[in-house]
Amino acid sequence: MTDVTPPPPLMPRLSLHGVRRLLASAELMQAPWRERRAAAERWTTLPPVGGAVAGEAALAALAEDLLAIATASGFPDDDRQAAVFDAEAAVLLGQGGHMRESDALRDDVWAFVATVLLPEIVRWRFGSQEERYRGGVRNVFQRLWLRAMALDRGPQAGEERWDLARALNEDAIAAIIERPGLAGSRAVSRALGERWHQERLTAGPGGLEDRMRSVARNLLVTNQVMRLELLGAADLEAEIDRLFISAAAAP
Repeated sequence: MTDVTPPPPLMPRLSLHGVRRLLASAELMQAPWRERRAAAERWTTLPPVGGAVAGEAALAALAEDLLAIATASGFPDDDRQAAVFDAEAAVLLGQGGHMRESDALRDDVWAFVATVLLPEIVRWRFGSQEERYRGGVRNVFQRLWLRAMALDRGPQAGEERWDLARALNEDAIAAIIERPGLAGSRAVSRALGERWHQERLTAGPGGLEDRMRSVARNLLVTNQVMRLELLGAADLEAEIDRLFISAAAAP
């Protein structure tokens, strides 16, 4: 008989109104997260059914693991290694040990993580911008999870599984995850990330950001003509290669 690892507990959900009320209170935003959680109960909902809900120990474990990565990356006084935090936190969140994918797909779960659990990391990375606390692709932690999902090579890749998630810079990540037509297909986003990585290693960074944005825009146009996610791996790679070559040749 084999051991079956139980899924992570279900996460609390914070409404947009709750995000705004908490952000409006400087005192609460400086308080320990447990005080913020207690104050936010009126704006927090819990999953109605489906399993155990994350208690204090589970929430503390998530906060502590992310804080450990942030501290190793210079938090709270130095943000010169913030990109290292983004990469390693993306891998942590992508591994799925703290949160179910069904929760990670919810904006209000990430609003809770950013506003209740770890606003100090959000401030360190982006200051007081509301969009970095509320749910969506600009949320500090949701963005990192999306990065991991878009660039996950899969368990078959072994130790190289998360190399793409670590390698791509913020501009390249934005070109993928802020375009739902690309990020919605893991095969497409991963193939695009692989090609960017190859370009970075062979041609260097010069002009790569512009080429990546051009390719991403043109891929969306291609996707209207033929469903990219339905292409085989070889055909998808050939189309991305064609667009990169075209972008490099453009004046």
